[in-house]
Amino acid sequence: METNIQTQQQVTVKTTKELSMGKLLHMIGLVVFGGLALSILTVPYYVEGFQVKAVESLQFGGEKMTAKKVKEFLGFIGGAAAIYFLLVNLYWMGKTGRVLFFVSLVGLCLVNVVFLLNTI
Repeated sequence: METNIQTQQQVTVKTTKELSMGKLLHMIGLVVFGGLALSILTVPYYVEGFQVKAVESLQFGGEKMTAKKVKEFLGFIGGAAAIYFLLVNLYWMGKTGRVLFFVSLVGLCLVNVVFLLNTI
């Protein structure tokens, strides 16, 4: 009687592809900025100076945003989204990208402080 002993087996393991942090941040950005763009239809906002304000006393068929205000708000959302996605992509480029990311964050912080001090 002979025994058939196998010393090696070929096993294929299928793993699900994990979601990377970069892809997750891109999806979060799409949801946030897409939701802001859709909010024009529900709660109209507009940009006045350095403030984002909601239209007062919104009623069905009542006050609506003018085309100029819609363009301004979409420009604000587009600019914020461009900065967000640029920073996310810079961060995941590697060591030099991370350095540029943090330098950009410090620069944005300084610009915000300057604007804050000018409004006081």
